[in-house]
Amino acid sequence: MDLIDDLYEEVGRTGSPETNEGKRILNLVRRPPLDLESPKAKKLTKEVNRRLRKKGVKSCLCASMGRECITSLKAIQAWTFYEASKYGGVAAPIGVGCGKTGLDILMASVLLEAGETCVLLVPSRLRKQLQREYVLWEQHWKVPSMIIDNDFGPVKKGMPVVHVISYEKLMRPESTELLESIKPKLILVDECHKLKNQDTATVARFERYLFKHRPKVCLWSGTMVSNSIKDAAHLVAHALGDGSPIPILDTVVDDWARSLDPEGFANPRMGRGRERGYPSALKKLRQPGESIREAFGRHLIHTPGWVFTSKSAVDCTLIIDERKAPPIPKKLRETIAEVRETGVRPDGEQFIDQLQTAKCLRELASGFYYRWIFPHGEPEELIKKWFLRRKRWNKELRTKLQSRRVHMDSEKLCKAAAERFEQKYKGDLPVWKTEHWAKWRDIEDKVKPESQAVWLDDYLAKDAAKWAKKNLGVVWYDHEAFGARVAELSGMPLHAGGPGAEAKILAEKGDRSIIASRNSHGTGRDGLQFIFNEQLVANPPSGGEAWEQTLGRLHREGQKADEVVTYVYRHTQEYRDAIDKALLKNEFSKETLTQEQKMLLAQTTF
Repeated sequence: MDLIDDLYEEVGRTGSPETNEGKRILNLVRRPPLDLESPKAKKLTKEVNRRLRKKGVKSCLCASMGRECITSLKAIQAWTFYEASKYGGVAAPIGVGCGKTGLDILMASVLLEAGETCVLLVPSRLRKQLQREYVLWEQHWKVPSMIIDNDFGPVKKGMPVVHVISYEKLMRPESTELLESIKPKLILVDECHKLKNQDTATVARFERYLFKHRPKVCLWSGTMVSNSIKDAAHLVAHALGDGSPIPILDTVVDDWARSLDPEGFANPRMGRGRERGYPSALKKLRQPGESIREAFGRHLIHTPGWVFTSKSAVDCTLIIDERKAPPIPKKLRETIAEVRETGVRPDGEQFIDQLQTAKCLRELASGFYYRWIFPHGEPEELIKKWFLRRKRWNKELRTKLQSRRVHMDSEKLCKAAAERFEQKYKGDLPVWKTEHWAKWRDIEDKVKPESQAVWLDDYLAKDAAKWAKKNLGVVWYDHEAFGARVAELSGMPLHAGGPGAEAKILAEKGDRSIIASRNSHGTGRDGLQFIFNEQLVANPPSGGEAWEQTLGRLHREGQKADEVVTYVYRHTQEYRDAIDKALLKNEFSKETLTQEQKMLLAQTTF
């Protein structure tokens, strides 16, 4: 579907370095990015509206749904449709609340013909929201047919068909050939950062289909890159092909990552000013006075098929303020210091690595820790044998999963292959001769550990409960035990996950504070901005993506207050490190993707 004539002229190439991959990147065609507030953007939006909007609509259901009619696209949406139509794919780091759902719903109408098939990948928790938004968009726009869980929506004559598949469903063992059964000509990847880890069954199935059939790919996310350019290199390559502005070859990606990533950029062995440490092609992107990251960011935004937002979609002020925690009780303070020094949990469990230690220290900062208990009375010798065989099987399994073969790209499928080998199976499915599977299978169900929260002091939960009773807002928690204790102490409702969780939290009227799970409601939950403008992040995350999403629950379109205030605890080194790490990652995202990050946009008091 050709939307309009060329929006801008492509402006040539930049030169030629030594390596083939570097040559490809430096010889990419360039084009200027679109100023979303320019007359050209307004003209584009008007034209795309004309092409995609229904004609002659005299009545609609929008008011009965409690929503205003959507009769115009945002400029960023129009630009994304244009670029996808012109270049056959798009990579779009688009901010929280900037209209990604509209892209989910309409992109197939732009890129596909009648009856052609599309797959839309989304997190499972967004399916219900997508279904509601689809009905709203359907009132005024030429939407495709949409099938959610093999159910939602009649097939519309003369339109493409979109199959909505959750990442969670694609991960299941029975979905090993799900994409092959649908054979989409277009794959839309919402929250594409969910596919950043290539060592998963989900990504293996996604890439296996792409390498075989080469469908068009469009991807978008509020935080496309958080830790490394390696998060997105493989995804952008699928969307833009040889037009990707990021290296495609793994060895070259690693080389560029050492120069651009947060850890590599601050690596004292390289140094910020040591240009000899930068790859040749990356150095040649620089203009006088630019840092290496600024050069990379400029390079991205001039690449055909790369669409981005550089400004917040919300006008109100965002403030991040430290909530001063009560003094840590002496006994708890001593316990934290001991765990830091020894790497041993308070119940005597020796941690294997620093990640386990850090996790425990974050729990202790909240006044408790999790431990495994064995309430079913298994003998100690059996428990030790269970742990040993579990460790050996997991190691063998991790090695096997690196190949990600069909019917052997998940733990369950690998187990089935091992069972087939023992049964001397002669069919077409793969078999696997393992060393440790049978030993683990024979003992797996004989030990049933459970997780238990051990409270040392609820001083922080009491303070969070105090905040909830004194203010009107959301208390976000990461640890289930902590959230439950705050709800108990405050008398405020607890919104965890589970069936009906979305409906329950969106039924709140804003006349009381709520205690909400960040994992269950911290992303994709639109509506809280209408009733709250204050929140307390009780267990601060370290990921830039996590902060972007959490801040975006209240700081998003529809917020009527002049200020959105987020309070956060910073009373232990682990909590301070988490916030500092998130800031570092957001700085990286902003400098490389030129995308405004809410955490950096905010006024901070620390």
